[in-house]
Amino acid sequence: MRSAVAVTFGGGVWFGWLYKSWDNLWVPIFMHALMNAWWMLFDVSDTDAGNVWANVFRVMTIVLSVGATLMYKRRSQQLTNPMPLGVA
Repeated sequence: MRSAVAVTFGGGVWFGWLYKSWDNLWVPIFMHALMNAWWMLFDVSDTDAGNVWANVFRVMTIVLSVGATLMYKRRSQQLTNPMPLGVA
């Protein structure tokens, strides 16, 4: 029971952060679908806490999405705030 609450809370925070960072609801929807696809295609686990491989894939997905989000935010910040000429 506790694991279900922890997984749901963590997922809610992560999906909320993705939505807020990208300002696009499709990003967390896609990530949720991707994680569900992993769960169903590879029959990772029968419980919400998952086994070792389920959690390895879960953490990989989260790490990749956080990295992609940070790169996206850095790139969009550089595009909106270009450095003036002559300033290094």
